[in-house]
Amino acid sequence: MATKLTPRELVLEDQAIFQDKIIGAELYEKQQDMVRAVFREQRVTVSGANGTGKDFTAARIALQWLSMYAQSKVIVIAPTHRQVETIFWNELRAAYSSKRVSAPWGFRIFPGSARIEADVNPHERFGIGFATRNPAEGAGIPTGEGLQGYHSPHLLAIISEAHGVQQSHIDEIRRLNPQCLLMTGNPFSAVGEFYDSHHSKSDLYYVIQISAFDTPNLEDSAPDNGYEQFPGMVNRNDAIQRRQDWGENNPLYIAGVLGKFPENLSDQIIVPLSVAKEAASRMRPATGPVILGVDIADTGEAKTVWTKRQGLVSEIVQRYHDIDTMETVGKLRQYISGQADLGTPVDVLVIDSVGIGLGTYNRLMEIDLGITRVVKYQGGARANNPEDFVDQNAECYWRLREYCYKEDGCIPDDPSLLAQLSGRRYNIQSDKRTRMEPKNKMAKSPDEADSLAMTFVSQAEALDGVPLLFP
Repeated sequence: MATKLTPRELVLEDQAIFQDKIIGAELYEKQQDMVRAVFREQRVTVSGANGTGKDFTAARIALQWLSMYAQSKVIVIAPTHRQVETIFWNELRAAYSSKRVSAPWGFRIFPGSARIEADVNPHERFGIGFATRNPAEGAGIPTGEGLQGYHSPHLLAIISEAHGVQQSHIDEIRRLNPQCLLMTGNPFSAVGEFYDSHHSKSDLYYVIQISAFDTPNLEDSAPDNGYEQFPGMVNRNDAIQRRQDWGENNPLYIAGVLGKFPENLSDQIIVPLSVAKEAASRMRPATGPVILGVDIADTGEAKTVWTKRQGLVSEIVQRYHDIDTMETVGKLRQYISGQADLGTPVDVLVIDSVGIGLGTYNRLMEIDLGITRVVKYQGGARANNPEDFVDQNAECYWRLREYCYKEDGCIPDDPSLLAQLSGRRYNIQSDKRTRMEPKNKMAKSPDEADSLAMTFVSQAEALDGVPLLFP
C-alpha cells in the first residue's frame, strides 16, 4: 500500500507541484527543471534566451523557498535596481497575489521595496534584493557593502542577470555559503563566473540552457503571437523578426534567441556583445558640444539614421525609410534650427557623402545653418592615421570600439545597434592596418552603427579647442 504524503512531503517529493497547486504557475519543462534543481543541488546556473521566463521562475522559487523553511532567507542580487525592484520583485508580487489556497502566506511584501518578510520571526525568515551598481536609481546597495551577516541554515542566493554581475560580488555571495546558489542570465559575456559555469566550471554546477524554441509559444501548434496564458514570453513572430533583423549567424540571435554562447563572441568583432551590452546599460549626463551623424540611405531596406553624440553619451534621434534628398535637408534644417523641438542645437553635422548622400551634403552647404559646422564623411576616404587604418570607416569604428570599452562611454540600448556592433567584424592586414568587414557580407546594412561611428570622424574631433571624442 502506497504511503500517504503530507502536503509538505508531497512538495519535497516533486517541487514543481507547489508552483502548480499553490501558486498556480503553469511551467514548461525547462522551468520545472529549474524548480527541482534549486531544491536538490548546491549550485544551479541557467543560461536562457530573452523572454523565456527565467525571472518569472526564479521569483516564484524565492516565494516557495520561504514557504518551505521556517528559518530561511533569500538574497537576490542583480546589476541594477530596476532589475531587482521593477522586474524581479514585480514577478514575486504577482506570484504572491496568485495563491490558489485560502490559507495565508504568513509573510508580507513591502510596497515599493525589494523586501519580503515573515509575520513571525521576521529577522530569520525574509527575502531582500540588492543592486550591484547604478545606486543613483534609488535603493541600490553594492553587495560588497551590504551582504555581511546574511547567514541562514536555509539560505538561497539568486543572481539575476548574472552575465552582468562582477566576480567580486559573486564571491561575496559565495562567502555566505548558501544552501543553493542560483544564477540566471543571458549568454552575452565570454568572461566571468556565469560564463565559466557553462564551460570550464560546468562540473561544479547543475547546468540548464533554455532556447526560445524550448518555450510553449514556439511549439508547432502554438499561435504566431503566442498563447494568452504566457504574456510577455517570446513567441514565433518575435523569433522570426529577430532572425530577419539580425541573421542566424549574428551573436545577438545566437545568444538572445537560441540561448547559446556564441563561439565568435569576441573573435575579431568590432564591439563584442558583452561590451556593447555593458555600454548600453550605463547612465551618464550628456555634456559638451553636440555631434550629429547622419547615415544617408537609398530606397530599399536600408534606413537613413540620425545619431547624436554629446560627450560620452549617444542616442538615436531619427530613423527614416525611403526619404529623398530634399526632404532630408528640410528635416535636418528644422532640427538644427530648433523648430523640430527635439533637443540641443547641433555644433557639428557629419553627413554621409557617398552616393545619394552627396546631394544632401551639397545642398546643406548652400544654406545657412547658423553655428552648425558641416563635415563631409566618406567611409572609403584616407584615414587620419593611415599607418593604422585602411580608411576612415575603419578608423571611426575603432574609435567607437574604444568609446564602448571606456568605463563611462554610453550607447543606446537599441537591439538593431547592438546586433550590428556585435556582428561587424574587422581584420588586420599583412601591413598591420585595420580594415572593416565589407557590408555585403553582413545580413543587414549596419545603418545605426554607421551613424554612430560617423560621429567619431577626425574632422569632428575638436571644435574651438574643445575635444569632442573623450572629454
